[in-house]
Amino acid sequence: MDAYQGFTYSPSKTHSSTLVSIAPLRGKTPSPEKTALSSIIVLTPSQRQVSSSAESDSPSKKIKGNKVGNVLELESQFDLVPNSQNKEFLESLAKSKHVKLPYSLVQDGRAEGPPAGDWSLLTKLFPTTLEIQVFPPYLIIRVRELPPKPWPFIVGSLPLHLTTDPNSNGFEKGHSAQGPMVLQEFNLQRETPFSKDVLFRAARHLNEYGPKIRDLFWFGGCWVATTLEETDSEAVPRRIAGSPVYFKSAAEDPELDPAALRRKAPQDLNYDDTDYLSESNTLLRPGIMLASSLIKGDKNGQTKDEWKSTTSGIMVANDKGEIFITVATHGFENDGLVYHPNPLTGRVIGRVVDILPGTDISIVKLESGLEYVNETFGTAENPAGDTLSGLAPGFAPHTRTYDMLSMNNPFSGSCDGSILGVGLRLEGSNASYVLHEWLLLDNGEKAPIDGSRGSPVLDNQAGVVGLFRFKKNENNQCICVAATELRNFNYDICGGRHRF
Repeated sequence: MDAYQGFTYSPSKTHSSTLVSIAPLRGKTPSPEKTALSSIIVLTPSQRQVSSSAESDSPSKKIKGNKVGNVLELESQFDLVPNSQNKEFLESLAKSKHVKLPYSLVQDGRAEGPPAGDWSLLTKLFPTTLEIQVFPPYLIIRVRELPPKPWPFIVGSLPLHLTTDPNSNGFEKGHSAQGPMVLQEFNLQRETPFSKDVLFRAARHLNEYGPKIRDLFWFGGCWVATTLEETDSEAVPRRIAGSPVYFKSAAEDPELDPAALRRKAPQDLNYDDTDYLSESNTLLRPGIMLASSLIKGDKNGQTKDEWKSTTSGIMVANDKGEIFITVATHGFENDGLVYHPNPLTGRVIGRVVDILPGTDISIVKLESGLEYVNETFGTAENPAGDTLSGLAPGFAPHTRTYDMLSMNNPFSGSCDGSILGVGLRLEGSNASYVLHEWLLLDNGEKAPIDGSRGSPVLDNQAGVVGLFRFKKNENNQCICVAATELRNFNYDICGGRHRF
């Protein structure tokens, strides 16, 4: 067996300017990646333009409206000065996925309003702005008329929710409670950093006061719990560790049925079904298309060949030093066969040898002679790709809500993302809590595709935060299982190039 390189999390990017190597590009660029925004603009108090500096001594224009807490309500007929919305700025905004301000709306993983209540820059982003609100996990801007798409993804480090609906918050938190306040020795609003200890204590308290929870997430300002039964709002805690708790039942937030997984690669977009194996190349990597064995489907009385499509994960080693790769459990049939890129035009590249309960992670041994490396494909923005730097710790100071993420798979292509929430889910036959992240992933106007399951989700230091599980309904909110859960089953990420 080849020697392998063990990993500890090392927060340093590998595609710095000193790196001369270029990672291979995809054989085909998935169509969602082609529509993704790439620019970043920086706003200053004196002007809204692309800039390397965010400093200015120019005074801000006084804004007409009423400020209530972290909400600025503009008078309904308030019109912005026309020359403050020039054509050049609007064109730049329409090309920008990130809008950076002279300040951040996120401090230590907590969402908050602008310093000194100065909302002036935010009011000048969209001409018909009526209201601006920091309402975790979003910056909400309500407008009289929606501008043409695309819109920025992140503004001031917070995900943007742009709407004309006076009641839309971009996220259904559930209902508040009137019960006791618990864990008062902690204050997540200010002094206490969010931690695994606080999370598991919160889960234990909730289960003491009411029905068992299916999941519990911290959204950088509030808790959201999904319960397996209806709750008594008078009995369950209204605050945990100084922060409000919202409740909803599992019936209000139904889970995706694994049986409903797409049985074949999606047909309404271009995806990367390149066969990366050839006589001259045996090297595979995270982010290639995988598939199950053929499934005989029936459509209009005709038998049709179908299969489940997913994405390759990361290379890992067990405590004996044996090397494997990760895949999504629900992407494969009982025979455990793993195909690349599909069972019609490709070949078997491995077989499932272990299933990690409650995580949707399976462990695959690749066929003899194949190679694997924990390096991603290059992209137009990052030609060198990323060499994975380890399993990212899931809590502060390494991982916080609103940290930026990335994901690259054959269906959605290269995506940007943000951590909306960090929490746990009740999983598996032994009903244990498994750490997860609640994400927002963006790639133009397309939500992540079903085939994204199994994709590594990376932080901005190329650490593996999680492995993609599923998207929530039809939006771009998604769930991934924390990558550190691998260690509970004696697996860990490994480096180097390994031949099986």
